Amino acid sequence: LKYILGNLPQLFLCCFVFFAPFNISTVFYTTSSLSSGFFSPYLSVNIYLADMCFLFSMLLFAPRLIKLFACQTFQRSFVVLLGLALLSVLVSSNYPVVVFYFLRLLGFLFFVFMVRFGFVKKKLLILAFISSVSLLAFLGILQFIFQSGLGLSFFGEPNIAADSLSTAKFSFSNVVFLRPYSLTLHPNILAGFSLVGFFVTFQSGVIKNEKLKYLLSAVLLSALVLSFSRSATLALLISLLCVFGVKSRLKYVMFFLLILFVSSFFIIERSGISERFEFLVIAREMFFSAPFLGVGAGNFTAAMQDFTVNKLLPWEFQPVHNIYLLVLCEMGIVGLLCLILFLWSLFKKLGRHSFPIASLLSLLIIGLFDHYLFTLFPGQFLFSFVVALVVSK
Repeated sequence: LKYILGNLPQLFLCCFVFFAPFNISTVFYTTSSLSSGFFSPYLSVNIYLADMCFLFSMLLFAPRLIKLFACQTFQRSFVVLLGLALLSVLVSSNYPVVVFYFLRLLGFLFFVFMVRFGFVKKKLLILAFISSVSLLAFLGILQFIFQSGLGLSFFGEPNIAADSLSTAKFSFSNVVFLRPYSLTLHPNILAGFSLVGFFVTFQSGVIKNEKLKYLLSAVLLSALVLSFSRSATLALLISLLCVFGVKSRLKYVMFFLLILFVSSFFIIERSGISERFEFLVIAREMFFSAPFLGVGAGNFTAAMQDFTVNKLLPWEFQPVHNIYLLVLCEMGIVGLLCLILFLWSLFKKLGRHSFPIASLLSLLIIGLFDHYLFTLFPGQFLFSFVVALVVSK
């Protein structure tokens, strides 16, 4: 008991990493989320189980955290991004959501800081992450096999079914298949965690047993493929090519993934393409309205109706599916330049074969086609976790 109490902060931080991908949360509705008559996770405040784990860990680490944090110097580009987010709080009409967005950004900054300075052994955090994503991948495979949910709503499983209009699906030869969610918010998020989990499992060296390492890698890769996330599949292909090169045995895997990626354009429904194009038009108009400082961090969804003559349907209130355009709209040219400088500084810390580089590159590619890395808690955690691996000592 004495040992457990002495290591309680580390335990809570490991629990944070383990539970962060899980959709276990309490939703506090705001006026904005109800105004369209349809719940939007981008216009609401969500408190996750992982949030509570991190809060307890941070409170227990507080004396050490404050002492180290006070004497650190931070990269200027990141300080400017943080300043722009704070400015958004002061000018936003969507006050509760933007305040929480800023607080969560600060929280992830503290998380990266804690990992960098070894508040918990990096090996333990990686083991917690691998355990979590492997479990998610296994449950996702089961969902695909049974083509239904597994009755795990208590652990964050969404209400999904192959015949539900609100469930993500793909069709092949006129047969409709349910895309697995596991315990996450969306199949694309499951794919993102499976992708990073695959690289971390295969490259970090934490899993010493070769058979176990290959088994877990196969499970994670299978979940990625079955999720039919084109962005994650493309990210995997490009990352393998850039990091390992075509001369390795992985060229056969890449060839298979390339075929899968190309064929997915013919077997997946295209109903979302017109919606995404409309989001791009809205993003263009929003950018030109405030090109230098943007409309405010976390404000894209709340402001998007003001930048289109079309009446948006309730489920269309969501960010543009590109994190770079999203930053450009919300924080302007200044914010995007700072983000680019920050990302460039991360790559400068890595060698070509350093294991976090494949994960980081994968997420940046996914960011070209999706927004969840910057807009939803699990995605924000995933991005922060990879950044923490890059900067950790």
